[in-house]
Amino acid sequence: MHQRLLLGCIISLLGGGLIYLGFRSDTLILFDWISFIGLDHLIERLRFYTLPYAKYIPEWILFSLPDGLWMFSYGCGICYLWRNKQSKQPHWWISLIALFILSVEILQLLQITPGTFDPLDLVFYLLGALLPLVFLIQKDNRWVASK
Repeated sequence: MHQRLLLGCIISLLGGGLIYLGFRSDTLILFDWISFIGLDHLIERLRFYTLPYAKYIPEWILFSLPDGLWMFSYGCGICYLWRNKQSKQPHWWISLIALFILSVEILQLLQITPGTFDPLDLVFYLLGALLPLVFLIQKDNRWVASK
């Protein structure tokens, strides 16, 4: 179970990042960071091959899935950190960040914070937060049952 959490953390983090690097607008601040560390030529080469396929990829994959993948990555990472402890701490940390992110999305709807509200983002954020918690609860239940 522990290796799956770590693997889930890494793969979902990379997956969301690759979607951004391969298909999202190069005006995002992420691309400034890439340029700052000197990887802009490598990313431009990647985008040369990926951008022609962007028109065939559903918008929810390009714009909502990365959010859910990053939330899932965070949740798996938190669960991995608490892997050997019987604690409610991971539940609180995952819930706290999820509530914060969901609040930002709602504030976008109310036009209080910049960005574009998308109800599908809410769905992916929630799934990304809930799935690691489900894994954690299953692990906790097995731990209690084995005592």
